[in-house]
Amino acid sequence: MFYFWSLWRDEIICIIDNVQCLEKQEANEYTSYVEFCLNYMGVLKLYNSKAEPIYLLLNPEAEWARNIGDGSFRRNGKLVPLELRHFVVAAKKYWGSELVSVTIKVLHCLDALYKLRSSVSVGISKPEYSQCRVLIHIYEVAEFLLTSKSLICHHSDKQVIWNFIRDSTLRYLSCVFPLDWRSSLRANIVSLRGSKASSRLLRQAFELVNPKKKLTYGQIGQLTMIILGSGKLDSPSYLKVLECFQEDTPWKILFDCLHQEKGRGSSRNVFSEVSAVQKFHEALAETFNANWRKEVDYISPSCFLYLLERLLILSSSFRPHMFTTESGFVEWLMFHEGDTMVRPNSVPYPVEPFELILEFIPYAIQLLLRNRSDTVEWIGKSGVTEREQYHRLLVLKLFMLLSLLHINFSVCGDLLCKLLSTKYISDYLPREFFNPLWRAFKHGNELEITVPAIAEAFRRVNDPLVIISWERDFSNPVPRDALCVEITKYRTSEDVLRFLFPDIAKARKHQGDALKDGAENSSSNVRPSSSNDLGENSEMGVSSDIVEETSSIGESPSENIKTVMELWKVVDMLESVGKVEDQPGIVSSAKALKVDFDKCLSEFYQALNEHIWEAKGNFSGEEALPDTFRQNLSGMLDDLRQLHAALSFSLSDRKLEDKISAIVEISRRLQLRRPMLEHFLCHMFQERSNGAEVNPEDSRASTATRKGIENKNQGNNKSKAKKKSKRGRK
Repeated sequence: MFYFWSLWRDEIICIIDNVQCLEKQEANEYTSYVEFCLNYMGVLKLYNSKAEPIYLLLNPEAEWARNIGDGSFRRNGKLVPLELRHFVVAAKKYWGSELVSVTIKVLHCLDALYKLRSSVSVGISKPEYSQCRVLIHIYEVAEFLLTSKSLICHHSDKQVIWNFIRDSTLRYLSCVFPLDWRSSLRANIVSLRGSKASSRLLRQAFELVNPKKKLTYGQIGQLTMIILGSGKLDSPSYLKVLECFQEDTPWKILFDCLHQEKGRGSSRNVFSEVSAVQKFHEALAETFNANWRKEVDYISPSCFLYLLERLLILSSSFRPHMFTTESGFVEWLMFHEGDTMVRPNSVPYPVEPFELILEFIPYAIQLLLRNRSDTVEWIGKSGVTEREQYHRLLVLKLFMLLSLLHINFSVCGDLLCKLLSTKYISDYLPREFFNPLWRAFKHGNELEITVPAIAEAFRRVNDPLVIISWERDFSNPVPRDALCVEITKYRTSEDVLRFLFPDIAKARKHQGDALKDGAENSSSNVRPSSSNDLGENSEMGVSSDIVEETSSIGESPSENIKTVMELWKVVDMLESVGKVEDQPGIVSSAKALKVDFDKCLSEFYQALNEHIWEAKGNFSGEEALPDTFRQNLSGMLDDLRQLHAALSFSLSDRKLEDKISAIVEISRRLQLRRPMLEHFLCHMFQERSNGAEVNPEDSRASTATRKGIENKNQGNNKSKAKKKSKRGRK
């Protein structure tokens, strides 16, 4: 619909802009539009004896002709001559009115599409890519009506259009910053947030601010969230916000600081100074300590948690390396989008400047966890209807923040253990999150034990732990469930996003085409640890970047490459086996997949025997790479053997649930190894099939090898973590 409206709009604009060419008697490439306008409106163009054009109105009763006064008509028998200047004015008015009328109908249709999609969701709705796209279309259509110089909108129409802009802006904010923060971790949504249309829509939130009224805590929190989630504001937006502050509050000082840095080139550099982070803490603490029951439009719990996490991330960025969640890291990257990836600060800071922050964060977390009734009341006051459901999400987020605080600053270990052992609090945690933490913390809170446990817990709730190293080489052990990113190996934030979301380039291409022509694309859900989108360039499920990589060598993907991709495809499907509701359905699905799995496994072993094991000693490049690769490959083979054994079960098996859980768990574990192994294996098979030695530095596979180095010794770390856990239990 958006596509056809866009085409129709452009045609109508051409008519409006060129119908006045009749008065100038000019001929140009748009003459056909003028001829169409005359024919459509029933105006006959003739020439008199002097070869001058005259215009005759064939139907004086036409609707558009009512815009011309009766005094303009001079009947000549059955013919009604029409003055050209009157026709031009009437034609422009008619087509402008048609464009406004039809466009408002399009807005109502798009709004109905959004509401229809929203009505399907149950409980806390998760943002769908299609919903985000529809909201952007609503904004673009409404913005066109208000900014077009060719149109004149009546006051009533303008009010309707402004309502669409306001509603689409607020709805889009709830999609970009959802209650369940994990639901935005999709390549297409992350990519959409980086588009110009999304940036304009986010900036529109600042236009909704009334400079004559004092900003509420709810508005301040929302605007700060937009700044930290995009970093693309212009100077007028900051100035409009600053006008709303009556006095020098901590928030005004922070916004003023951001505006001044914007004048020097980029507001993103402001948080490279400890003082700016401290100002952010002061503003957030003032908001948290306000009497929320008496405040009109107080900050929402989801907004407060977002800002609290950003405060923790900004404080942690001054450490030699930083632990965060993948969702938090993506938000940090969105703030720095387009920036060169350099250390936020030149020298690591000691803990002392952050002592007040390290006191405030656990204080706020404890208060929200222990005062459940007040927290639930606050949730309800913010407009969330599913109070109990969101309260569980809030408890999970608070424990995740406390865990990050513990492993970043080596504090709050005892508090975390105490809260885990407090039943009326920990009962609200998902079991898959609680169990790994409880196993580790009940035997102590040493970081050697708790970091792998926290990594496992985070992965189980689909927000993996990310270790960010500002140095060139990260020598510490990396838990198998965590992802390590060495910032110095990436030029821009875009490069890091492409590492996290391998299909983000394809998503952006699709969105560019879709936002241009309105064509609907599928909503892919690409994750670095569990890539379920297999691309569309190969019937075997070979992803588009693999096809591009192999085609650059001059041949189509080899059979061995197809074997690797087909194996991942089966693993993807096995990971979803646990979602089948009835046990007979699970058994039948697993048995069917086992046939494919066994076939792929046999072909994979054969490919390894032909190309990998015989290649020992033939690697060139970084010395550490072959060992790291072999260790991960060894771990992968062990997981494949376990998966093969787990698939041998029947409906009468007493431990059926355990077998199903094992299948899902092993499949997820294999997906964690995928980023490191996939590209390197495929490139190696291609090179070996061409009779060439593998040089990781000479191909695009070097990107994948860097990923492998970042995920160092996942297999070894697993055994080391187990040994350390045993020592901790004694």
